[in-house]
Amino acid sequence: MKGKAIVIGVLLAGLLSSCGDKDGSASSAGRVKNAALENSPGAVLNGQNLAGQDFYRANLSGASLRQTNAANANFSGASLDGANLDGANFSGAQLTAATLKNASIKFGNFATASLATANFTGADLTSANFNGANLGGANFTDANLMGANLEGTTIRVATIFTRANVSGATLPAWFTAGGLQSRCRTFGALNCP
Repeated sequence: MKGKAIVIGVLLAGLLSSCGDKDGSASSAGRVKNAALENSPGAVLNGQNLAGQDFYRANLSGASLRQTNAANANFSGASLDGANLDGANFSGAQLTAATLKNASIKFGNFATASLATANFTGADLTSANFNGANLGGANFTDANLMGANLEGTTIRVATIFTRANVSGATLPAWFTAGGLQSRCRTFGALNCP
């Protein structure tokens, strides 16, 4: 299976590099669509430039996208369960209703991303940056947010932090309003400051 994943990654990398305009940006006709990735679990896309690409409802479970630039990409409804996304840049990306259960996303960048109803259950988000992201209805049950930056994020009442580890995290005013300890615990988080 590992050899197959590497081949998929190489083929996809070639597809991505051939679909851009002369300046290297993705053209509307060259956007990667669901058909190219709808069933690519375990794909290896480490260090690729996927900025602005369309991965709507793609199955990338168990994929490796370490140090990948996916700024402004569309991963809405995509499955990234168990994926390795350490150091990946998802700034400005759409991850609405995406599932990232048990994914490793240490030092990931989600600044200004739309993460509404995304599922991060059991994900390792150590030192991840969520500055300015929309977390409305996202699920962080059992997630590790140790050292993460949640400053400037927006939520809805339905955002879930049950048993999430927020030790050393930079917490926004909405999380700490009404007293740091009580509000943090109201969200069900662990290791509240």
